[in-house]
Amino acid sequence: EATYGYLVRRPQVEEGKGEKTVFAPVEAVKNYLAVLQNRASRAKILGWIFGGELPDDRFLEGKSFKINADEEREVFWMISHAERKAVLYNALMGENGLFEISDSSSSWEREIFDSFLESFYKNNFQTLLKEEKGDEAMESTLKIIFFEVFKHYSTPRRVELFQAITKKMQELRLKKEKLTAAQTIRLFLEQVGVVGIKAGQVLSEQRGLVSDEVKAELSSLRDQAAPFAKYGVFTYLRTAGLMEGKPTAQAPFQISEVGECLGSASIKQAHKAWTTERKAVVVKVPRPTIDKNFQEDVKVLKEVMGALNEAGAKVPKFLLKEVVDACTKEFDFGFEGAAQHDVDQRLYERKASVVLPTEAIRLDVPDIAFLLRRGESRVENLQLLIDEYVPGLNLAEVEEYQRLSREPLGAAKQQARKTDLEQKINNIYQEHAGFVRTDYKNFPTEALRAQLAVDLIEQITVDGVFHADLHSGNIILDLQPKAKRIALIDFGSVGRSV
Repeated sequence: EATYGYLVRRPQVEEGKGEKTVFAPVEAVKNYLAVLQNRASRAKILGWIFGGELPDDRFLEGKSFKINADEEREVFWMISHAERKAVLYNALMGENGLFEISDSSSSWEREIFDSFLESFYKNNFQTLLKEEKGDEAMESTLKIIFFEVFKHYSTPRRVELFQAITKKMQELRLKKEKLTAAQTIRLFLEQVGVVGIKAGQVLSEQRGLVSDEVKAELSSLRDQAAPFAKYGVFTYLRTAGLMEGKPTAQAPFQISEVGECLGSASIKQAHKAWTTERKAVVVKVPRPTIDKNFQEDVKVLKEVMGALNEAGAKVPKFLLKEVVDACTKEFDFGFEGAAQHDVDQRLYERKASVVLPTEAIRLDVPDIAFLLRRGESRVENLQLLIDEYVPGLNLAEVEEYQRLSREPLGAAKQQARKTDLEQKINNIYQEHAGFVRTDYKNFPTEALRAQLAVDLIEQITVDGVFHADLHSGNIILDLQPKAKRIALIDFGSVGRSV
């Protein structure tokens, strides 16, 4: 705090400009970094900022800007994310950009690029692994992913990845924490776009391929990928004619409000929304850049997997094909809509339910309220899927709520999380919230899991179509008194056995 106050908030009065206040150290550092034209200088300065050694000529280079190296490093981490982003774009892209590497680059330019990456990796990740006492396999995996991703991506994607890493580093610095090796691997796969996220999902379920720490981190890629801004959802809705104010032949209802993000995964993002009649729905839209980046993502993942296999990691041969096939199907909302309809129809026909120790609860699938398939709009590749909103907690939240209700709440973070879950229950069930909270606390989740496994077998052997991604985030427990149901959601991944 003292450093921040001195370097960032310390006001100074410029000579000859009256009482005009400026933030001299911050502006000096930003100006200095902005004017560097030499790749070698950029590599030296950024290397120092990210934990490297102080260059011998560092003070001479900065002398005319009246700054020293310690100020430069501290100010870089204290300025806003937007300012830091601008500094990095100036240093990494453009005519002398450190990350501007292509087939036509000289050996000298490649040497500077490689040397900077080696320094960044050594000072941030290799040191991290030693502190964590990670095994050789973990170190090898992280190093291969790091260098292969930066080596094979285009310059804009390299810069995006580097920006994401530095943003995460800053968030943890403010909390006085460090990026773990497992978090780093997840961060890299997340930046390898939809293909990397899907690969992380598959890897998280492979036994013996990655450590338990990495497996736990990758499992959160299921429905917790970084969300894109909400205004993107408005763009989809306006283009589809769903925010015109009155229903049309193509749009049987209109959306009046878009709320919280319910989940952001590899292919799409889901938001709760309300129609003009105040009916709650779930709006699902694809990630804006999935088509544009898909081929490049596949190419990079192929290089990463090849390098891992050469190092003896034994990545399954089927992994890349399975990931590409799954992504291709999930890109098509028409495929998801048809699969959702088919599963719903089969469950309805056999009156599917889960039989628990004290009651039987109906097994259900949300109704589709609106589906815009690829090719049905005047805008190329526009897709949209709107489902009935199913209230309630998902199975992962119910199990977390039960755990927090049983254990003493020592940490403020645990207490806050329990309060958040109870507030969610209150908002959904209103006057029935007290009864529903009790039901959630006592719900037999293990029995539910067993019954869902039995029903999944029936889906495969009898129905001929089955939910292929039935993790706890895709199971909603709606415990409305006298109208309880267990709803299966997200049919982007569905299998057919006939």
